[in-house]
Amino acid sequence: MPSYRVDFLNEFARGDRVHKVCQRSIFVGAAENPETARDAAIKRFAELENIPDWRIHAAIIEIVPAASQTDPQGKASAPRRKRALVPH
Repeated sequence: MPSYRVDFLNEFARGDRVHKVCQRSIFVGAAENPETARDAAIKRFAELENIPDWRIHAAIIEIVPAASQTDPQGKASAPRRKRALVPH
């Protein structure tokens, strides 16, 4: 099963720019699909933050497939393609 990194983010406006700020990233070691990874990460995020609803500390969730390759220095490289999921 694939692994995913699930990022919990907020957006802040500063002047004429909007900045995305990562509140926490959760690694999901094995999930059938991105939605399953999201659900597992939401539960873990709420537990770690000690809150009943993840939206109290974040506004956006981005799901990124975990890196399976390394760069020339031997470090894991994160994929550049992201899939943003914003629940209604």
